[in-house]
Amino acid sequence: NEFSDSIHKLSDEKIKQMIGDDPLASFSSEQLSSDVEMAIGAFQQGRKTYARGVLKSAMGHCFRCHTAFPSGSSAKWTVGNFRGLKLTVTEEVDLLVATRQVDKALKKMDKELMDKDFAKKSPLLYDSLLRKYLAVVVRYEPNPAKGVALFKELKGQKVVPAYLRSTVNAWESSLKKWGREKSAQSKDQMKLALSLMSNARKKQSYHRDRSGDVEYLRVTRELHGLLRGERNLKQKTRAFLYLGEAYEVLDELGYWGLHEVYYEKCVRLNPSSKEAKSCFERLKSSVVLGYTGSSGTQLPDFEKTRLAELSNLIRKAN
Repeated sequence: NEFSDSIHKLSDEKIKQMIGDDPLASFSSEQLSSDVEMAIGAFQQGRKTYARGVLKSAMGHCFRCHTAFPSGSSAKWTVGNFRGLKLTVTEEVDLLVATRQVDKALKKMDKELMDKDFAKKSPLLYDSLLRKYLAVVVRYEPNPAKGVALFKELKGQKVVPAYLRSTVNAWESSLKKWGREKSAQSKDQMKLALSLMSNARKKQSYHRDRSGDVEYLRVTRELHGLLRGERNLKQKTRAFLYLGEAYEVLDELGYWGLHEVYYEKCVRLNPSSKEAKSCFERLKSSVVLGYTGSSGTQLPDFEKTRLAELSNLIRKAN
């Protein structure tokens, strides 16, 4: 209950002062608040195991936001005894990053990722942890050399599961290239983001191919930085489109549904632009896919209303 109260104290106006016209923090705060309220309700009904699960997974919202915005206040309390909390390693990492103990999170990941038994017995959990590590060294630090060193060691010790090896090779290659370019990095964040986006697309063999994750993570880092400053309408519109595209690929990292937030923001901000049309088409495809299964497409009324409203905005603006 105390945690829920503290979330509500983070107003939209305060968020805007900290990070500019960027919906990431507001979206994460809303999702966190919703999950905590769900956990409270479940606990009050006696569904304690479910409440615990919801609350633990809610820390992923903090991870998403804190890795994008390294600056911020740290928690005034310590996490305490992890064994007593019965957390998986990814949950431990989420909680450490949520409390901005990133150095401890990195040390924990360094140790666990070198564990051959962990990689063999829990390959999906290992995969998730590896991607969290990548997000921290690309977005939070950023430190390409640290990532290269770990991947080199993992390959040397033959720890990485077979199905992940080609992806890890692609990440390592991207980090090495970034390390060579870092000293001559462009100060034009939009120009750099566009170049990275182009490189990421070239690395992909299919839509959500993870080979371009390093580039897409760097795109998010640059564009979140761009939105913190005073930007004109065209820059913001393009930033929302490209952030949507990047997060659509990075969705499995824990950025669930975030791409749709940026696509919608893009349309509402500048409906007469060509970017708005691209954002709408991408949003529509994502929504339809999300409600399509073996029985066909079952689009709920509220989604039909949302899409119709956005379509009308574009039609009237043009």
